[in-house]
Parts: sequence; structure tokens; C-alpha cells
Amino acid sequence: MEDKIDTAAIEIIRCHINAMLDELGQTPDARGPQVTGTTTAKGVGDGNVPTDWRYLKSRTGEVYSWPELLEEYTSFDIYEGRSAAGQTTQWAIGKCERYRVWGKDRLYFIVFRLGQGGGSKQPICEFLETDDYESTRNLIAIIRGSGGPRGQRMFDPSAGLPAYYSGMRIETYRDRIPQPGSWNKLAVVAHEDDFVSMLRHAAIQVLLRH
Repeated sequence: MEDKIDTAAIEIIRCHINAMLDELGQTPDARGPQVTGTTTAKGVGDGNVPTDWRYLKSRTGEVYSWPELLEEYTSFDIYEGRSAAGQTTQWAIGKCERYRVWGKDRLYFIVFRLGQGGGSKQPICEFLETDDYESTRNLIAIIRGSGGPRGQRMFDPSAGLPAYYSGMRIETYRDRIPQPGSWNKLAVVAHEDDFVSMLRHAAIQVLLRH
């Protein structure tokens, strides 16, 4: 029974990833109110990747309709990113309830790119609880953009990553989720409170896979 549950959960993750890749080929529309805030955090950036991240607000009751399920978020935090050139974009991190995947129940966070006014949302990447989450509070997200249709290919452990990832914590996905079928590919590791790393990874993925 456990194997069947894990297989179903993995299929949902694959569904997430495929839908994210499809979404990246589209442009989000702009609707909803413009919001402001005060808390600022900094990250190292290049080109169009934001270097400053500012928390705007949290929204309740947020959901997203995937092909196979309607997902509800226990928290949905909105941020504004500003690039060195002054371009601003809006993003969000949605936290999900635990779901059994890769052999255990895990929390996961979906990072969205929002429309200009914050009303529409496109899923970009997923940060999943590592096996040692209870002691480290770490999450991990696979890195794509090594080529292939829609940039879906992942990076081998020996591969060189784009310079955008300089300074970020990079590890092999399988080392942090050592479960049957887990990917032997490079991934970003972030503490659950490290919103800068999560948002930065999403912004880089948009550049690599759009």
C-alpha cells in the first residue's frame, strides 16, 4: 500500500513539474491591487535576476488548480523583487500540507511568479522537505535548464551551473532525499525561512527555461 501511495505522490510531483514547465511558456496577466511593504532582504544577483527582495504581505485562502488536484496553501507570502536595472516583479511562496512522497510525509513550498498587480500566478519551482528536515529545517529544489524541450533537463553532479547560482547552497538531490528513484542531479538547498534563496532560484529558473 505504501508503494502505491508513494507512486501516486511522485506522479503528483511530476504533474507539478510538467505544469510549471508549460506555464513558463506563457506570460502572466496583470490584475489585482498594487501592494507595498517595508521589510527588505538582499541576495546576490546578475542581469534580470532581482538583487533585492521585499516582503509585501500574506494572503489567505489561496489555491491553485493543477491538472490532477486543487491545492490549498496554509500560508501564501507575497514579495517584490528588484533587479540591479530597477525592474520590479512580484512573487509568492505557498506552503502546503504534508504529503507522502519519496517514502515519508513531507512539507513542500511552491514558488509562484505573479502578474504585475499580483492577481495571477504561475508556478515556477517546488521546495520539498529533506529527509533530515526535523533537525535542519532544510528544503530542496531540483535545478532545471540544462537543455531539452522547455529547458526541462536537470544538471548532473559533475556539470557546471550557470553563474547565476554562484553563492547559493548547491547539493545533489539524492544526498538529501536518499530514497529509491530519487534524482542524482544538482539542486538548491534552503532553510525553510530562507525566502531569498527560494525566490532567487525561481527567478533563475524563469531565465533558464522561458
